Amino acid sequence: MVWEDLPAAFPGEVEAYLEHPAHLPFSPESLAAAAARVVGLVEDLGRRHPGATAVLVSHQDPVQAARLALTGRDLANLHRAKPSHASVVTLLPGQPWQEAGYWEPAPGRPPFPPV
Repeated sequence: MVWEDLPAAFPGEVEAYLEHPAHLPFSPESLAAAAARVVGLVEDLGRRHPGATAVLVSHQDPVQAARLALTGRDLANLHRAKPSHASVVTLLPGQPWQEAGYWEPAPGRPPFPPV
């Protein structure tokens, strides 16, 4: 389904998502639960492979939710500085985690960073 058809198919839900992404009672998974799921994976990988670098691939909102949670920012900021499609967000462990880099493909370029 294309973005433009969502308001007709799900009246009020797109507006709610855009205005209050951290509070979506109609969603089967809350934003906090999505963030916790990805953060749990990150923590599990850190325990299993201390000091290793991990690459996680997911959809835009779970990546952004985990990014916010790991860096100690409020999930209500989901739509602020959201990573674009095929972008790469680099985080370094800490309390909170630190954002070390961000890359996104230029329009018309292949969706991967240069080697």
